[in-house]
Amino acid sequence: MSKIYEEITPQGLALKEAIFARWGEGTKVVIESCNKTITIKPKEVTAREIAKRARIFLLWEVGDATDVKPPVKDGDKWRVTVVLSYLQKELGQLTYSLDGVLVPEESNTPEQLKSKK
Repeated sequence: MSKIYEEITPQGLALKEAIFARWGEGTKVVIESCNKTITIKPKEVTAREIAKRARIFLLWEVGDATDVKPPVKDGDKWRVTVVLSYLQKELGQLTYSLDGVLVPEESNTPEQLKSKK
């Protein structure tokens, strides 16, 4: 995590380019303001981040014998195939929005995934 200190001037707030370098030029961002906090994050998360979120969800909700295949971007969603890690047997699918939020109505439930083990 990086932390920078800047000053709000009459011209506004200027942020150093270095803090955004890893996102790359042209990355669309979302700026959220809540109470005294401002958050800037990419509008769309990467396939790597989606896989990480899916693995965390599976660990908490299904169990540690599950894994995911590389996420596939499908229009305005990420599709993640869930597998039984030691057999690579497909158990189902999780669907995420482009900004990384699980879409439950388009995903298998934890119960459905457990039942296919």
